[in-house]
Amino acid sequence: MRLKFENNLGTIEMSGGGDDLIRITSIGGLGVPAYERRTYASYDFDGAVESMRRVSVRTITVGGDITGGISEAVRLTKILSRPCKMTIYGSDFEREINVAACESQLGEKNKSFVKFALSLTCDDPYFYDSVPIEVGLYIRKKLISSETTLPAMFSQRTNSASINIRGDRDIEPIITILGKRNPDETEGKIVIENKVTGAVFSLLYVPENDEIITIDVSKRTIISDRIGNLINYISDDSFLSDLVIGDEGAEFITTGYGATGDISAYIIYQNKYLEAIV
Repeated sequence: MRLKFENNLGTIEMSGGGDDLIRITSIGGLGVPAYERRTYASYDFDGAVESMRRVSVRTITVGGDITGGISEAVRLTKILSRPCKMTIYGSDFEREINVAACESQLGEKNKSFVKFALSLTCDDPYFYDSVPIEVGLYIRKKLISSETTLPAMFSQRTNSASINIRGDRDIEPIITILGKRNPDETEGKIVIENKVTGAVFSLLYVPENDEIITIDVSKRTIISDRIGNLINYISDDSFLSDLVIGDEGAEFITTGYGATGDISAYIIYQNKYLEAIV
C-alpha cells in the first residue's frame, strides 16, 4: 500500500516498504464504518423503531517510521497541519479522501528513524475514484482515419450515454455544456432525460457560442462563464435531483432544441465508496 498527501504546502508519500523515506507499520479506519443510529421506543410495541441512520465522520490512523531524518518529519507535520487530499494506492485501485484535520505525534529520534502516529479526521467519510470519469453526453465523433475510403461519413453525432456506477452510494455528477447558438432561432432549451428513471431535466436557456455552462449537482449550482448564476432557468417541473445517478445506473439522452443549436455536453463523476481496503 502507498499513501500520498497533497495540498498547497506540498506533497509527501509513504508506503509499506520500498525506497520511501516514510514507512507505514500500521493503518486503520479504511474499512466500512459503523452506522450511527437513533431509535425510539414505546410501551405500545416491543423493541425499538429506527428513526435515523447515518455514516459519521471517519477517523483514519496511520503509524510508522520516518527514515529521512528530522527534516522529513518536520515536512510531514507541516503539510498535514492543513486540510489535504489523501490518495490510497492499492494493488488494483486508487481512491482518494479529503482530510479535514490531522493530529500528529512524533517519538524520540533514534539513530536511524523517527516513530510517528497520525490521526486523520475526514468530515466526508466516503472514498472516491482518484481520477474523475468523463463521458460524452452530446458530442460529435470524428470518423475519419488513415484507412477511410470515400464515400464515407466524416463524423457522427452521439446524444446518449449509459452509466453504471461501481461504488456504494448515489452519484451527484458535474455536467458541462459548451454552447453553440443557432442564429435562425430566438428561443430554445436544453433537455437531459434519464431513460432509466424517466426523469427529465430542462434548462430554458440559450447559450452563446463557446459559452460554458457547468451544472454541479452536489453544490446545487448552475453557472455560466458569461453571466453567472443560471439556477432560475430550470423549468418548473425539473429538479437538480433528476440528474442524480443511483444504483440502477442511468441512460441519459441529451437534446438541444431551437436556438441552442449544436451544443456539446459531457458528464464528469467519481464513484463513491464505503471502504478502501487493499
